[in-house]
Amino acid sequence: MPDAAPFSCEMVDTRLGWGGNAVIIGASLRLDLRALGRRIAIVGRTGAGKTTLLHALAGQTRPLGGEIRWHLPDGRTIRLDARGRERQTARRIFSFVFQDAALVPHLTVAENLALPLATLPGPWQGERRTARQERLDALLQTVLIAGEEAMALAHRFPDQLSGGQRQRVALAQALAANPTVLFADEPTGNLDPETRDEMRLVLARWFGSGPTRALIWVTHHREPCEFENTSAVLSLEAGPDGNTRLTLRPVADYRGSRAKVARPVSSPATLPLASPAKVAP
Repeated sequence: MPDAAPFSCEMVDTRLGWGGNAVIIGASLRLDLRALGRRIAIVGRTGAGKTTLLHALAGQTRPLGGEIRWHLPDGRTIRLDARGRERQTARRIFSFVFQDAALVPHLTVAENLALPLATLPGPWQGERRTARQERLDALLQTVLIAGEEAMALAHRFPDQLSGGQRQRVALAQALAANPTVLFADEPTGNLDPETRDEMRLVLARWFGSGPTRALIWVTHHREPCEFENTSAVLSLEAGPDGNTRLTLRPVADYRGSRAKVARPVSSPATLPLASPAKVAP
């Protein structure tokens, strides 16, 4: 895949929400993922619409209006709109890690990891059990940390796992599709500091294994380690007119200030600016 291929996301006059009720109104922005280092954190106050935005970008929910366009490194363009166009295609290219690990309690770790493989195209389909086992082993190796053995972890049930292990197994499920973009809703939100570091290590390991992978996540944390190798955040915050705006900010600006109005980004060439978007009260 040529490095020069576009890798970006555009929102065109997009309305986002749940059950027909708009939360974000008139969002228009363009994110150049290559220029942003392929890592973007979504931040903002509680109730601002961070999770709503994340779900829409990932194709988990449909926009109420407007369009979201993804330009991918392999040359494909995916359009997401209220009619659900190309939503299934997006789900095969993108993966989503939910805030709470949603593992089936009566299945072992290995069986939970096998679930997404049953619906994904690949050599592990049909009677190719050896290929499936190899893929399961590779997924487990991706999320192991020092001192853990793949075989021992594979045969445990979810209630026999620590909180960090459950979250990492849920991450392994999301990685089964070998996604181009991984979306994560507060992947370290309910974890203690040590376990958060383990999760960040696993995410960094996946991210660093390919030059055409991108990570977009929601976070409330401000610690430096949360934004390692990240140049900018997409902030949902109140503007001077009282409306909430989507504003691209340098990480240092976000971490160093709790002001409700962002300072302008000084280098558009490095950090492509996001246009304001109104958020319904």
